[in-house]
Amino acid sequence: MAVGAVEQNKQAIRQILAAYEEGKLEPLLGILHEDIDWFSNAPESHYRFGGHHKGKAALREGLSFLANEYTIHSYTVRELIGEDNVVWATSDVVATHRATAMRVSAVLVNRWQFDGDKVVAFTEFFDTAGVLVQEGRIAGDLSRAMA
Repeated sequence: MAVGAVEQNKQAIRQILAAYEEGKLEPLLGILHEDIDWFSNAPESHYRFGGHHKGKAALREGLSFLANEYTIHSYTVRELIGEDNVVWATSDVVATHRATAMRVSAVLVNRWQFDGDKVVAFTEFFDTAGVLVQEGRIAGDLSRAMA
């Protein structure tokens, strides 16, 4: 894949995440392939949006679950790394868990896989236990956690 295409993919992710931070989903939905394969490492037993979502309709449902569970205050990209048709993003996210009214922060690592100008696969990783501790939903000590 040409260097220009990698940079275009990285720029697309920057724009999508900036819009997402403002609550705008259309840039995200517009770049997704109809058969998007979307996976979050979040266990569905604690996070309704977690697990595997196949296709745009299932993804919309997952995003709806996420919006019902959290208010996102900031979504700041730390770095984007691209190679071939894949972009990795590391981001800092601050949100409020609606049910507990607790403000939480997490580092998200996302893998975006492109086929041409469409995202065909997305995988999300974050410290799910650390977020649950911040929300007060499980016991734990975060004093030694990495920032």
